[in-house]
Amino acid sequence: MLDIPIKIPKEYYKLLEGFLTEGKAVHEKFSLDFSEVQTIKTSKGKLTFNPPVKVSANLGPISLKTTITTIKAESKGVVINIDNSPVDVEIAANE
Repeated sequence: MLDIPIKIPKEYYKLLEGFLTEGKAVHEKFSLDFSEVQTIKTSKGKLTFNPPVKVSANLGPISLKTTITTIKAESKGVVINIDNSPVDVEIAANE
């Protein structure tokens, strides 16, 4: 086996480490909790989580909590459908 070290910024490593060891990714005021997800189904570029991923954001005196059931890859980027919200998050390459 060939070992090739890959260096990434410390904050990215902490996100990856937390996700792999605890099922949680926490960054500043935002948290994604995959720890209770039992199944992840993939179909036609879409991930479906059961039960959903827990999402929380602490913005000053406001604490928001919701879930994410699906994440879908599209030609323009990745769309994260936030449950019970009129707002979805789209992630695309910075060009």
